[in-house]
Amino acid sequence: MWFHNDVVACAMHGYLKKEKVPKNTNDKLFSIGHERFLRAWKRAREKSGVHLKRKDLRDFFSQDMGKALIPDRSIDIFQGRSPRNVVANHYTR
Repeated sequence: MWFHNDVVACAMHGYLKKEKVPKNTNDKLFSIGHERFLRAWKRAREKSGVHLKRKDLRDFFSQDMGKALIPDRSIDIFQGRSPRNVVANHYTR
């Protein structure tokens, strides 16, 4: 099951071509520190004039995935709202 649309797939393809792809499956795909993230988020907000909160993005994601008929349980797992043992049972086999 994929959790993205065509726009994300295109952006991800460009990102993977530009960045070093992790060799170990346990490595994070996006390695960015908290402070660096906050600075980048602030620049993007100032440049775009769009002031979104994390909750707004989670809501948008949930609605978009719901329109794509992704089950609520899968969306919750992807957003980190499920116990670790549930995630381990589904994604570490």
